[in-house]
Amino acid sequence: MLFPGQQGGAKAPGYLVAQVKRALCDGTGFEKAHGFRHLSAMLFSRERSGEQPDALRRYDAVLARYRR
Repeated sequence: MLFPGQQGGAKAPGYLVAQVKRALCDGTGFEKAHGFRHLSAMLFSRERSGEQPDALRRYDAVLARYRR
């Protein structure tokens, strides 16, 4: 199992969610994952600014498949 609990079984999904939220808030100050995703995307984009056109083309191609 990917996320084992202390009693030998898998962690309950609700408990795992609470742990992730608490770790995110404690480590970054973000209370919601949404803000953390935006920060991650911004930092990644700054680091690899030359890759943005290719990433947008790939993203548009994925969306185009769903629009058909």
